[in-house]
Amino acid sequence: MQSTYIPIGIFGIFGNALVLIAYLSYKKMRDIDCAHLIAALSVGNVISGFGALIISASRLQIALFNDFNFSRFNCIFGAVVVFIGLEMSQAITMAIAIDRLKAVSDPFAYLSSNNRLFAGISFLLSILAGLSNIILSVIGVDFSTQPSRCNWCK
Repeated sequence: MQSTYIPIGIFGIFGNALVLIAYLSYKKMRDIDCAHLIAALSVGNVISGFGALIISASRLQIALFNDFNFSRFNCIFGAVVVFIGLEMSQAITMAIAIDRLKAVSDPFAYLSSNNRLFAGISFLLSILAGLSNIILSVIGVDFSTQPSRCNWCK
């Protein structure tokens, strides 16, 4: 089970990095209205990929060396990175669904609307949704004591 996070993290980072490289490299791609939302979705997935690699490295350290020498900060940080990426991905996926609904329901109004502003606001809201996990994860946590185990180590 510990090794399944490694390919998920590597392929998540690599595949979404290719999407971001294509988005940044080609001006024609940036001119497409929906491409901003797809690039924002890729950012969230890259963050999730890094979080998966952090968790897999921690799990492999525990499994291979039978060593659980983690502080509370390490336990929280490993899981929160994944949650930030997932929250961002969920918020952007919802924004893509709303964008596509607007395009299908009234195509003429969609062409005349400011879709880049919608994409920018959606991206900022997705970042706020992801960062709220950091705040909620550290409220009431005593960082001076070492945990017996992290919750994601079950």
